[in-house]
Formats: sequence, C-alpha cells, structure tokens
Amino acid sequence: DWTDEKALAFWQQYLQGKDDIALREIARMKRWPAQVITYKYGADKILTWQKERKSKPDFDLKSFHQSILKYGDLPFSILEKLL
Repeated sequence: DWTDEKALAFWQQYLQGKDDIALREIARMKRWPAQVITYKYGADKILTWQKERKSKPDFDLKSFHQSILKYGDLPFSILEKLL
C-alpha cells in the first residue's frame, strides 16, 4: 500500500514542479481506482490498432482518430471490427 506521501514522492521523481497536479491525481485515483486501469487499457488498445494500421500505404493518423471518435462509446470488441 502506498501512502499519499509515497505517491507524491514518486510523482516528484518524474515530474518536478507539478505538485498541485500530483495531489489532484492522487485524490482522483483514491476515489476512482478502476478508472486509471481502464484509461491505460484503452490507450494501449488504440496504440496497438494504430501500429497495426500504420504499415498500410493509405494510413492517415487524423482519419484513424476520427474513425474512433465517430462511433462514440462502444465496447472495444465492436469498435475494432468497425475500424
């Protein structure tokens, strides 16, 4: 278990001068811990899809992002099929 002090020290090791953000983020993670995991999982899925599609000659990053956003809130299993 990490104390707030340990979490703040970890943050300060990598992001100096942003203590106000650190305190806010520590409080948010304590209130809503699963959100952090789902956010990271989603980011990893999107980066994986992007990497897979980058090798295609017609890949366009802006279009890729627009295609994700236009479908709104969908499960990844469905979104992946639509991309």
